[in-house]
Amino acid sequence: MAADTASLIAGAEQYLSSLTDDEFAALVVRVRPPAGSAAPAQPAGPATPAPPAPAAAGYPTGWGV
Repeated sequence: MAADTASLIAGAEQYLSSLTDDEFAALVVRVRPPAGSAAPAQPAGPATPAPPAPAAAGYPTGWGV
């Protein structure tokens, strides 16, 4: 295990251990793909990403300013 992920994993384990059985089951249903499905369910939200904001005056649009 890489040192940079150790804190993340420890935090996730601590969070998961604090859930009740019902909360854990609801989380599993939310993140695990349905049986026979290859991809996880998409979260609710916009179907397409928002268009990029216009660039500030004087900067190329590729800079994302």
